[in-house]
Amino acid sequence: MNTQQLLCFIAAADKLNFTKAAEDLFLTPPTITHHIRKLEEELGAALFVRNSKYVKLTEKGELFYEYAKDIVEKERLAKRQMDEIKNPDLDFINIGCTSVMELNLLKKVLSVFRNTYPSLYPKITINNYFQISTLFKNGQIDLFFATREMVFNNPDCTFRKIYQDRDYAVIPKSSPLFGKAEVSFSEMEDEVLITLDHKLIPHEMRSNVKDVLSSHANRHFDIICASESEGILLAESGYGITILPGYMLPSNIIDVHIAKIKEADSLDYGIAYNPKSRDPKLRKLIQIVQDETSGM
Repeated sequence: MNTQQLLCFIAAADKLNFTKAAEDLFLTPPTITHHIRKLEEELGAALFVRNSKYVKLTEKGELFYEYAKDIVEKERLAKRQMDEIKNPDLDFINIGCTSVMELNLLKKVLSVFRNTYPSLYPKITINNYFQISTLFKNGQIDLFFATREMVFNNPDCTFRKIYQDRDYAVIPKSSPLFGKAEVSFSEMEDEVLITLDHKLIPHEMRSNVKDVLSSHANRHFDIICASESEGILLAESGYGITILPGYMLPSNIIDVHIAKIKEADSLDYGIAYNPKSRDPKLRKLIQIVQDETSGM
């Protein structure tokens, strides 16, 4: 098993298309196929089901996907840490995000933080909350943004609330619900609902949302997306109503209407970190996050 094989597998799993995976890695489709076959031979398991109509991961492929991403990420971090040893004057603090929208929140925080520690550089990792949690447990992330439900089972993690959030409906102009300030799931009964993959947002940890979405999906064709940007794009294009928490919504969203969902519980959104850390730089970053978000 080597890095090239893992990168080919991850790209193919992300795209579910060997040609597009080859384009992303600047390789040929036969090269992608060769590396994946070698990987399957070594693992003794089929990772993909392929036919003329579709490509999809097998059950073992879905399981191995998380391991493969973790291996590649650890290798990347190891190489970066070795580079840091060559430059001992550099210092870093590791920050995790589960949404690209959180970078907007970080912008002002890091500007203030840089004034105190001008030679300390942030390393920002954006990934699903399973991966971010794993990196945190491995000591590769110092602080990450999360909802309280994402970390409640982590004994090595302290959560500090920044603000109270909730789920919203991103409604296209074509929907009869467009313009309403608040909608209920019963009003969305005949709509296509667009949600994120459970790796990106843990709806399953909130029984009221999970039950409604599961029940709706059993009766209708609903769409599951790989990113909040994809979900917003589909709503803007009129494919359905996208369900997202507020922290994943951009401030400049257009061609859609944002409405509260009546049945949605409130969410505590904030930062998570190891309470045992005595690093003054981390403590300062925590304080700045709280100061800069106090009015939200």
